[in-house]
Amino acid sequence: MPASIVAELESSLKTTVYEHYGMTEMGLGGGVQCCHREGYHLREADLFFEVINPQTGRPQINGRTGEVVFTTLTRRGMPLVRYRTGDMAAFLPSPCPCRTSLRRLGKVSGRIAGAMPIGHGLTLSEMDEVLFSVPHLLNYQPQLTLDGGKTRLKVVVHAASKNLLQVKKSVETRILKIPAIQKGMDSGTLLLDPVGESGTDWHTDGTIKRMWTKMFPC
Repeated sequence: MPASIVAELESSLKTTVYEHYGMTEMGLGGGVQCCHREGYHLREADLFFEVINPQTGRPQINGRTGEVVFTTLTRRGMPLVRYRTGDMAAFLPSPCPCRTSLRRLGKVSGRIAGAMPIGHGLTLSEMDEVLFSVPHLLNYQPQLTLDGGKTRLKVVVHAASKNLLQVKKSVETRILKIPAIQKGMDSGTLLLDPVGESGTDWHTDGTIKRMWTKMFPC
């Protein structure tokens, strides 16, 4: 979850948010934050986690980002061995202040499939952190098209009509501050269109994951 959404939830609900990391194949619960909220303490009695180089499959040293893989230790019916999650994260090398012996996984920095093909390492996670800090923004979607060998990026936003103009202006300002977008524009490989709007409806069935839309063939 983007830090900006955590901050908004804590401010509006006057509560403390504890994040957990998991997926269906893990039985949903893979790790959870303690009261210090410095990484996810892993469920090591049931799952063995590794962080690997996604190209070579070799384990990364603690503190270096790689792909998270896990092996089920107690499942009999359909065990998973070095299951590749597609998530990019790193083990935190220092002990947690809570003094647990459980290893800690740092915040997921993005998904391998979530990197946008404009170069310079731009990911949806990075855009989430910047854009979801915009007040009144409900959702957004980046759309990519190919234009004469360059990539054209358009961000479509979803917001209440009374806040729409303000949201569009804020998104337009903040998106220019994302380093990967700055590099793409400076190098001439990226063109940025004006921010668009989604209209009154933003379709979701409650389970689909938001992702960038590629408007050109692979």
